[in-house]
Amino acid sequence: MRDALFGDCRLVKEQTARAIGISHTQLTMVNTGNALAICGEFSQTQTITGELTKRFPKDTILNKVWLPLVQARLELHRGNAAQAIQLLETTRPYEGYALFQIVYLRAQAYLNQQRGRRRSRIPEDTRYKGSQPTSPLYSLARLGLARAAALTGDTARARQAYQDFFVLWKDADPDIPFCKRPDGSTRS
Repeated sequence: MRDALFGDCRLVKEQTARAIGISHTQLTMVNTGNALAICGEFSQTQTITGELTKRFPKDTILNKVWLPLVQARLELHRGNAAQAIQLLETTRPYEGYALFQIVYLRAQAYLNQQRGRRRSRIPEDTRYKGSQPTSPLYSLARLGLARAAALTGDTARARQAYQDFFVLWKDADPDIPFCKRPDGSTRS
């Protein structure tokens, strides 16, 4: 999951195939489906979600949280932010269970729609990390806050959010795809 979140999808297919080869538990399949969806592996993701739906048709958390989250990731990857937001609506009563992933994905969809004013609850969520304080999504959310502030013309807030993000990422490996410049070079 972490490799996928940071844009390092080159090994995700191999890692997820190995995980599924070892275990077909619901947790393994959900995490595999999420990672593959982030990386845009549509066919494999649909196969996994189809199997989960058949095996666990009455599992509320799976069907109201995890599967909509995976489907929303696929829609966002396809460039369909509005559909991703709509899919995430069914998850609202259960957002606490997904530990920030839903809020983060919804905010990404809003940003893809150029709707910086609809930042969801990210400012509060980045300060109050709740039950998952080491989630890599919190630092990425700061980058999202910076982008949202820039979209709305709030340069002071954008500058502060970018500075906060860079402080968190100052020691990151330069070859992480997320840290590469648009031209493919790494930061120095």
